[in-house]
Amino acid sequence: MKWMKYLYLVSLVVLGISCEEEMPSMYEGREAAYIYTSDGSRTKTHSFFIVPESQVRDTIWITVQAMGRTSSEKRSFVLTQTNVGQDSAAIGGEHFIALNDPEMAPYLFIAEDSAQTRVPIILLRTKDMELNKYKLVLAIEANAYFEAIHLPAYADYTITTTAVAEKPEKWDTYLKRYFGEWGSRKMKFMTDETGIIDWNINPDSQYTIYLVAKCKNALNEYNETHEEKLAEADGTLVEFP
Repeated sequence: MKWMKYLYLVSLVVLGISCEEEMPSMYEGREAAYIYTSDGSRTKTHSFFIVPESQVRDTIWITVQAMGRTSSEKRSFVLTQTNVGQDSAAIGGEHFIALNDPEMAPYLFIAEDSAQTRVPIILLRTKDMELNKYKLVLAIEANAYFEAIHLPAYADYTITTTAVAEKPEKWDTYLKRYFGEWGSRKMKFMTDETGIIDWNINPDSQYTIYLVAKCKNALNEYNETHEEKLAEADGTLVEFP
């Protein structure tokens, strides 16, 4: 059975080497930098739907980690968008503060004797987000201080942003007869006026009738106090039966 023990040990060594090749390690020569996450996830979903409609900016913080030695000098890094021009790509200056905008400059470096820093990704609410979702794929580009890590598990980080509301499962089977046709702006208005986020509510008709009346009154007040009536992004007026 000695040959089986030998084979087992060889397998462990090979597995260890394979794992080391897949993980970022100490880089010889220059250090490297990548976007670090504590749970290993490489995606983040953001929605303006759950924040007040008056809020036009929201921030997601990412962590940039340096691999290798620390330095006694401040080291800049290049944060870049890798999906520019692709379908549904977020546009710098429109859907988020551009990475080369002066507002971002104070964050794009790792301080002296440090191995990481936090960077704000500032997302901007736009009207078209009520109908679409946009992706921002981030990566660290090589510069004079850092190499870029090209391993798939560390190469990039994707943020998806939108203001699209999710249609409740019970809308077509139950809620539609009380609230009418579903719409993203209508859903947002109903949520703001009632404080309800999860609309998969129990079919208690008395409570539902109360909510309809509350939304109707709020809509009438809104339309009377605004120059333009509440409407969906495509111009369809928000109405309740």
